[in-house]
Amino acid sequence: FQAEDGIRDVAVTGVQTCALPIYIKDRLLHGKTVDLGTGNTNFDLFFSELKKLNYKGELIIQGARNDSQEKPEITCKKYLGFVKQYLHKHSL
Repeated sequence: FQAEDGIRDVAVTGVQTCALPIYIKDRLLHGKTVDLGTGNTNFDLFFSELKKLNYKGELIIQGARNDSQEKPEITCKKYLGFVKQYLHKHSL
């Protein structure tokens, strides 16, 4: 996984090479950030790789702000539920 600042976690050796938090977001390929689960991110692959790495660091949800009239608290709860389902599915 490549971070925007160029720092990487490399899964090649199965050893986590840095202890930075991982940001979880979704976006359209070559496009904008979208609600979690509506873009091109393969969350099953992402979380299975975290499992292989035995990643125990922080996960930070960087969800898109939606244009609806939904209260931010509702959006945050929805995103948290989305991430938790993958954490449970992949036993993280």
